[in-house]
Amino acid sequence: MESHDPINILYQTAEDGLGDTIKLRLINAGADLNRIICIDETEHSLSLLDERIEKAVKDSNAKLMILDPLQGYLGRDVNMNRANEIRDVPKRLTTVAEQTGCAIVLIGHLNKAEDAMAVARSQEHFINLLARKGYKVKWTGKRKNITYTTPSMKLRDVNQ
Repeated sequence: MESHDPINILYQTAEDGLGDTIKLRLINAGADLNRIICIDETEHSLSLLDERIEKAVKDSNAKLMILDPLQGYLGRDVNMNRANEIRDVPKRLTTVAEQTGCAIVLIGHLNKAEDAMAVARSQEHFINLLARKGYKVKWTGKRKNITYTTPSMKLRDVNQ
C-alpha cells in the first residue's frame, strides 16, 4: 500500500457526540487527533452557507471536510425536498473546495421507513424490511397511517 503524508480533516457532526462517540471511533481507527478539526457550534449552529467553513478550511489547511449528516447543515429555512431551495446551497462549498483543494464529503441519512416504502412490493415485505433493521411495525388495513417504533424506541406515524 502506498504511503501518504498525513492530512488535516475538518469533521462536523450534528448527531453524534464528539467526545463520547466520534473521538472513540477515531481513536479505534488509529487517527491522529491533532489533525482533526471541528468548528465550535456552541453559540451558533453551522450551516452550509456559513463563512466559518471557508475560514476553518483555510486556517487549518484541511484537505478533507466531512459533514454528517447533510440534513443537519442545510440551515433553518431550507427544505431539502424543494429543488428551488436546495439548488444554490452547495455552491459555496464547491467554491471552497475549488479554491483550497479540500475534498468535501456530505453524508446523507435516509429515513429508513420511507426508504423501505420505496422498495417494498407489499405490506408484508415492508414490515419485513423494517423488522430486519430493528423496527416494530403496526399496520392494519383500517388505519390511514403506519405506526412504527424505531430501534431507539421513538414512535412514528407515516402516511400510506
